[in-house]
Amino acid sequence: MRADGVGQDARFGGIVDAELDSKGALYISEIKRDKTGGYYYSGYAVRSVGRDGTVKTLYADPFDEQRGASPSLYAATLAIDKRDQLFVTSLSQTHLLGKDGTATALPFGQGGQRIVTSAAGVSYRITYATISRIEADGSATVLAGAETVVTPAAGSDVAAPVDGPGSSARFKFIQPETVVLDPAGNLYLADSTMIRKVTPQGLVSTLAGTTDGSAARDGAGSGARFINPHSMAYQDGQLLVIDKDTLRRVSLDGVVTTTATSLPTARVLRADGQGTLFVIFPEHVATLGADGKLTVLAGKPNLSETSVDGIGAAARLRLPQYLTADPSGNLYAIEQQTVTYRSSGPAFN
Repeated sequence: MRADGVGQDARFGGIVDAELDSKGALYISEIKRDKTGGYYYSGYAVRSVGRDGTVKTLYADPFDEQRGASPSLYAATLAIDKRDQLFVTSLSQTHLLGKDGTATALPFGQGGQRIVTSAAGVSYRITYATISRIEADGSATVLAGAETVVTPAAGSDVAAPVDGPGSSARFKFIQPETVVLDPAGNLYLADSTMIRKVTPQGLVSTLAGTTDGSAARDGAGSGARFINPHSMAYQDGQLLVIDKDTLRRVSLDGVVTTTATSLPTARVLRADGQGTLFVIFPEHVATLGADGKLTVLAGKPNLSETSVDGIGAAARLRLPQYLTADPSGNLYAIEQQTVTYRSSGPAFN
């Protein structure tokens, strides 16, 4: 049951995302939790968490109490742009949320899954089939792709994505959570079992892989194969991809190599832009060195069913979902029902 309060007096439903603004203010989104402890997607709330642990609900879906009747059928994701504007995106709608809790629906249409912002401050709306640029007035202009069904290639029952500029390009199935940007503003994403690139001008190209996801294979361009690329980070001029349970490197000219690092339960990769790579597992957070060695930062693998405060391996994290950091370098692990403060190292973007 959701309840505002301070510290352990506050209650969360199911935390699904978190973001920090440039001043270090923390915001979380969560889905509703029913009385039996399960989850159902009948609405979401956006809440602020103060440095003293004070939790305040800024916005709750107006259909929150009507199980199954909400237009927000999936949990909301958050994004904060360079102007500290807070975007809340669900399957059915994107809102611009004021810090006073005022929600303004944006004319993005349905199907929004994620919003990302480049280093230059350009924000993009990601769906399963399109990349759109968010304009200054809040409207969205389709940069690449189209909300149409891809015609299967002759003699094949597999839809064939198409490289090219703007609306002539086609995506098979973008995985929004994999989208990353390089310093030049190019977007990289996993499209089914391919890694694809989208320039700021909307030119789409397939960097590596094909629609054949039957087995992993190293190689260049279409000679490489992926099975299930589900998380990605940009670091030191290359892409790092968790493909099923293995870490793979993809150069920006499309050469794929498999590392010796196995990440069987890893959920998320985050790079800080300073050479540190954070890896989130169900019960612990680790850093990955250049030599492929994992170093536990907090929590302990395959051990805890509850959260425990502490230092290093003495701490316990229960199902951490996301990492985020403030400008001072404090690291926050966002667990399923807990916002946990961890002073754990350098900040990351």
